Amino acid sequence: AIDSEHYTDLSIDTAHIANANVTLAKIEDVTDGRIIVGNGANRPTAVAVSGDVTLANTGAVTIASNAVEIGMIGC
Repeated sequence: AIDSEHYTDLSIDTAHIANANVTLAKIEDVTDGRIIVGNGANRPTAVAVSGDVTLANTGAVTIASNAVEIGMIGC
């Protein structure tokens, strides 16, 4: 049988890992209240939400007062 002692660093690439085997437990920690987005180099990056909204670690999004006007929503 082959187990982890037979692998060398970097000997397993993404193509050899089944999608279902990549779980949240295998992803780096993300700072409280941040989201993961693709950056300019097309790499996943944890960033804070900015602008007229805030994001709680529960997933709740809050829009700032006076940030949305009637003309912005097509009414």
